[in-house]
Amino acid sequence: MKKVVIITLALVMALSPVVLAACSSVNQLNSISVSWTDYEHYVYEIRQDNVAEAIGKMTYTFERILTDTQVQIGEATYTASEGAIISTKLEITSGEYQGDVMESKVLVKSNLLPVASFKKLESTDTARAYTSSIVYESKKVRITVNGKTSTFKARNCYDNESLYTLARASRLTEQSYGLSVAGVDNLQGSTRSVSMQKASNAEIAVGAFVDSENKARSINCYHVVLSSAAKYGKGVQTHIYFAIDKQDVKKADDSVVRVLKAPLKIVEGNYIYNLIQVVLDK
Repeated sequence: MKKVVIITLALVMALSPVVLAACSSVNQLNSISVSWTDYEHYVYEIRQDNVAEAIGKMTYTFERILTDTQVQIGEATYTASEGAIISTKLEITSGEYQGDVMESKVLVKSNLLPVASFKKLESTDTARAYTSSIVYESKKVRITVNGKTSTFKARNCYDNESLYTLARASRLTEQSYGLSVAGVDNLQGSTRSVSMQKASNAEIAVGAFVDSENKARSINCYHVVLSSAAKYGKGVQTHIYFAIDKQDVKKADDSVVRVLKAPLKIVEGNYIYNLIQVVLDK
């Protein structure tokens, strides 16, 4: 089995059928605010250190629920009148994991507390392929991986697939920003800590936003670091860069919408996710 780390959305998480959930009781959660648009679809190009060409693509979609909606999560259907659906899709087109496709969907309440989630990894390596579903109840979490179900006592847990959204919804303007969560390892039946902290602001060039000469424009970003405990080999950090200023995005009808705290870049180990497109039309 490959080494497993905290990685929430992307390639390293796809290496093994371990599903994580994040539990938290810190005060910063009281200031969570989902203040961006009702539908946002982000497309990222995946690159690996020392590899010249892109090795795949990842998409992340946030869709707010505004009316009574039937939401399909795995084989179950939920009725929701508020909250959102967070979906991701990862496709590897070259390299060691060529052909791998991972898809996930999580239904969350308006405060990002999850209701249920589903993840599936399709791979030519059948030892790594898996499906998993998580149901969040009032005082426990029920996790099913490849048909095997485990239940853990837990309250106020945040699904692993929504951690980036949780970071984005945080009050990043605060210099003392910090958020601590506990990850649940369903295979080991134990927990480990994950922390979110701000590093120094950074300036990065982003292909999704270009200047008058059609060159990638440099954008000032909040730099949020997710750190996991060193339970599996060495500890690991994930770096996420959110635009400090609102970014103009053109819709299909040529109207322009200003997007708040757009997630521009993600670095997970030696895998880099660069934003190449933002779509606001469903």
